Amino acid sequence: MDGIHQGMGIGKKIMSECEEWARVNGFNSIRVRCNGKRESAHRFYIAIGYEERKWQKVFDKRLFI
Repeated sequence: MDGIHQGMGIGKKIMSECEEWARVNGFNSIRVRCNGKRESAHRFYIAIGYEERKWQKVFDKRLFI
């Protein structure tokens, strides 16, 4: 969410709608992926009931310089 729109309840409303759609369509869970550096997003997801399940790092190697 763009910083100017944070704290307005928009993200919470969007996630609530996604969750309802998932329930209606037979899903029993939702998984959200979030960049490890986005600590405010992590706090947001925890605040709306999500649990951290995994911490992941990505490694790249350039083959051509």
